[in-house]
Amino acid sequence: MVRYLFGAFEPLDNALAILRAADLIRIKRDGVPGGKIREHVYLLTTAGEDALGRIAAAAPELGWYRDRARIVARVAGAQGGKALKDRQYLQAEYAGTELSHVIQPITDRVLARLAAILEGLDE
Repeated sequence: MVRYLFGAFEPLDNALAILRAADLIRIKRDGVPGGKIREHVYLLTTAGEDALGRIAAAAPELGWYRDRARIVARVAGAQGGKALKDRQYLQAEYAGTELSHVIQPITDRVLARLAAILEGLDE
């Protein structure tokens, strides 16, 4: 990912537009009308839940994504975007990257932490 002013950034608009166009999700923006948006809230609609059930039944191997989403939710906890961004900058690779440059991977540390989390889930 590339480091921008507000942390690592990957545009979500195109992927979310597909889900929104099919009414699988709704997007709620909190903030001052016509002003700064403080938070985006993504809501799964009934149609989205139904589609998810059909897809999961037809392709059980996609359960990997569900499992990873659960892990992400566990790691993030109740923290919002700002707190999670602040956690990014505790990593030297994030903090030391110049703006508009690619952040160096921390794959080895992430995989070690994931292994520990998965081990804890098995207990």
